[in-house]
Amino acid sequence: MAIAYELWFELKEEEWVPVLSDLYRTIAPQGYLHMFLMDYTIINCKNELYNEIFHKIQKVIREQGMDPFPCKKILSRTREAGFTNVKYSMISIKKGIPNKMGNLMEFIQSFFELSIYTKFVRKFFSEEDIQLFKELRLQYNQDLKNGKLLDDFGDTYFMFVTAKKE
Repeated sequence: MAIAYELWFELKEEEWVPVLSDLYRTIAPQGYLHMFLMDYTIINCKNELYNEIFHKIQKVIREQGMDPFPCKKILSRTREAGFTNVKYSMISIKKGIPNKMGNLMEFIQSFFELSIYTKFVRKFFSEEDIQLFKELRLQYNQDLKNGKLLDDFGDTYFMFVTAKKE
């Protein structure tokens, strides 16, 4: 079995199939690959500034040769690498819900936003855009802590993939 929770965060577009093929080669027959993916996007986002930040992140990711929407191609990529019986589930998570389940989801989302900030925003954004990103996150966190329902920040979605080697 192989577990790859951060491949989507590291691979360039042309590296996907070769890396998945290497994973396929190293997994024992009847073994599995478990992956976690996330597209670099927020859906149903009504906050124009937050939406703009994610469009800039997508632009940087494309410029780095990466796929900003790896969920769209993961099924064909795993099959091309030789895996069979590829299954997936999508989980859509509403941002900004001030309850216990919302807090858990915010924890998960905050981890990935910090990773995105560290890998892309801090390296490739202007100082002005970095400051805007920080201010948006700070205001968002303060409003959430104060129990406000932050409906303008849209949803995030995650994809879990299991692929079998016959």
